Amino acid sequence: MKKGIIIVRDLSSTRMSATIINNELYLQIEIPIIQENNLFNFYQIKPIPIFTGNLTLMPQVDATAIAISKTGSDYAVVSADEFDNCIHRPWQCHISTPIIPMSQNSHCVASTYTTQEMKCPIEEKQTKIQPFFHIDGNFTIYSVPQETRLYVKCSESNLSNKYKDEAVTLRGIGEAVFKHSCTITMPNGAKFTTPAAK
Repeated sequence: MKKGIIIVRDLSSTRMSATIINNELYLQIEIPIIQENNLFNFYQIKPIPIFTGNLTLMPQVDATAIAISKTGSDYAVVSADEFDNCIHRPWQCHISTPIIPMSQNSHCVASTYTTQEMKCPIEEKQTKIQPFFHIDGNFTIYSVPQETRLYVKCSESNLSNKYKDEAVTLRGIGEAVFKHSCTITMPNGAKFTTPAAK
């Protein structure tokens, strides 16, 4: 292996095909080469409603998915299909838009990411928007229009029939981390479950 070449270590990114020619088996193994300047993190954009008084405000995003370089100096806007390909089939990851340097003229979603401050315009919505929950395992991002009481029922262990109940109150916008093996019920009866402990 030549010095300076980095190959993928994740076996799911490699492909192999087999061919028989003249009674001999030929294996072709494709292992992607990693180039540092081609490494990007992919992000799907989900606007979070902002509730203030009786108003519902919603950020007006200018992209639904972006790829930001590992160095943070460049980004690209990606389509839903490109996002899906790059996440689930990295060996087929191709982006049809140019790579853009981060600057004051960047898309508002890229500027929001780099500055950690909202850079997208905010628009008042006339329709009533329901409380927002983005659930990822035990981690939840939420935005609620009013104080919202959740009822949390957790198993004491994976194999236990004993449960512990408690109430949690959410206000405004924030993040919550729930324990493993819990069922979280909202006032309207909607519920979600956190994964069991490994």
